[in-house]
Amino acid sequence: MTGSSRQTRALVQLADALAGYELITIDAVSARVLGKGDFFKRLKRGGDCRTETSERVLDWFDAVWPDDLDWACDLPRPSGRSEVAKLPRHNAQALADITNLPIWSSGRRPAWWHDIPVRSFLTDAHRQMSTLRAASLGAKRFGDRCPKKSSIHLYWQRLDKAFARMEVTK
Repeated sequence: MTGSSRQTRALVQLADALAGYELITIDAVSARVLGKGDFFKRLKRGGDCRTETSERVLDWFDAVWPDDLDWACDLPRPSGRSEVAKLPRHNAQALADITNLPIWSSGRRPAWWHDIPVRSFLTDAHRQMSTLRAASLGAKRFGDRCPKKSSIHLYWQRLDKAFARMEVTK
């Protein structure tokens, strides 16, 4: 990474730290941020990116950075906060629509479904972190009330389908 900018080095440091924390590759982090898996590898090889892209990536890291992981670079967080940023929340109407959709073929809901704080957390965490991270954070927040990784994965698959159907009908 010789000759790379301070911001580029910071992005790579953040990607490495988050990947190590969530036990995923930097390609997976890149795919979450930009929808392509080679962004951070290209930066590591000495590549560069547009200022707009680096700012967008830095803002993404700021928004999803885990509260129990130190900010991994010398650049200040864009939000100026040292505490964890809140997960993006879905609007109340979207959650109400999903609640009543027949997303399980049996028509039955899982045991945790009626635990609104757990369901809201899992819905907000969708597409923001790995299932392993969601299960870990959920267990810390809710204890035994939070489902295991496999149940979260099934729920998120159904959420993807539900959101896709809602987009088609709009």
